[in-house]
Amino acid sequence: MASAIAVLAMGTGIATAAAQTTYNISGQTNTGGSVVTYGTYRSHVSGPITLQITAGVTNGAQYNMISQSSGNTVGWTGTLNAGGQASWASVLTGSYAMQAQQNSSSVLQKTVTGCNNTWSANFTM
Repeated sequence: MASAIAVLAMGTGIATAAAQTTYNISGQTNTGGSVVTYGTYRSHVSGPITLQITAGVTNGAQYNMISQSSGNTVGWTGTLNAGGQASWASVLTGSYAMQAQQNSSSVLQKTVTGCNNTWSANFTM
């Protein structure tokens, strides 16, 4: 999603778009089903944040963001598989890290050969 927030340039009356950056991120879920919090925090100034899953775990996972300063979470996505997308419309300024939790149906399959717990995504903020 290539949306941006319009801001008024000081003193000119010209609207400009707030810059958003897309990061290629990835991680592994805990095959026991517990939440994993990743250690890389990224700065967010204003506007929406979008997560586009490019490679998902077997039977999907849920994703969330956690604030570095407050420890508060933004809100879990529903189950996302490869190609799935979630967005948060209005996120406060701050630094955020991703969280992921493999679905329980995936956890039950952790002993099955070929069960994948690695994911990757485009994270635009």
